This record gives sequence, structure tokens and C-alpha cells, in this order.
Amino acid sequence: MAESQIELEKNRVKQRDRFGELLPGLKGALNGLKDEVYKDGVLSVKIKRLMSLAIGLRAGCRACILSQTMSALEA
Repeated sequence: MAESQIELEKNRVKQRDRFGELLPGLKGALNGLKDEVYKDGVLSVKIKRLMSLAIGLRAGCRACILSQTMSALEA
């Protein structure tokens, strides 16, 4: 049976939230860095997310692919 991408995404979000509970200071710092990297500039947020998706696909990182896909769709 094929894995549900929606269930995998829910699990990824659950693990991310747990990380934030265990290490709130580190999670806050990482979020600040992410917010700075993905703000509009010379390249739009959408383009940056699509570039990150391409990198995740090349790396074969399932969590990266799910995260960047969701973020690109939101952008």
C-alpha cells in the first residue's frame, strides 16, 4: 500500500511542533533565520520555495519535499 503524503505531512508537522516544545530557543532562532531567508527580495518567496523544492527533490529528502511543496503552494 502506498504511503499517504497527507499523513506523512501531518507527522512532519507533529515532529516539528515537538521539536519546538523541547527546544523553544533553538526553534525560535531557526524560525527567525527562515523568515529572513524567505522574505521577498530580488527573488519572490514563491521562486525561493520552488528552488528549495528542487534541492529537496535532488537530495531525496522527503520532509524537505513535503515542507517546500506546502510552502510553495501557500506562496
